[in-house]
Amino acid sequence: MWFVPGTHKTAEFERNAEFSTQVGALFDIYPEWHGFDAVPIELKAGSASIHNGLLAHGAGVNMTQNPRQAMVAIYMPDGVTFNGIQNILSAEQMEALKVGDRFNDDEQNPVVWSRE
Repeated sequence: MWFVPGTHKTAEFERNAEFSTQVGALFDIYPEWHGFDAVPIELKAGSASIHNGLLAHGAGVNMTQNPRQAMVAIYMPDGVTFNGIQNILSAEQMEALKVGDRFNDDEQNPVVWSRE
């Protein structure tokens, strides 16, 4: 994994990049990041990285014949609403959501903690 330290301080949800194989596309959204250096972090098999999604990060191309496996857990505040960007949502989820709808699907986005 590669991380770009400091990017979480200027990243904005409104200017969030979509998942892409074109890592350089981040600089189209955040041209001010051109001066930041990416740092490689070696993760051993079975290791975990816990980081803010607004921290620029990514992995290089898988150069092996084996598929790369990963598990992702994304946490967000209870009551978050859909902003219209597909990001990691499936086509079916996109069809079912309108901008402003709450993410309240317990199967897709279970609440793990609430102030209520």
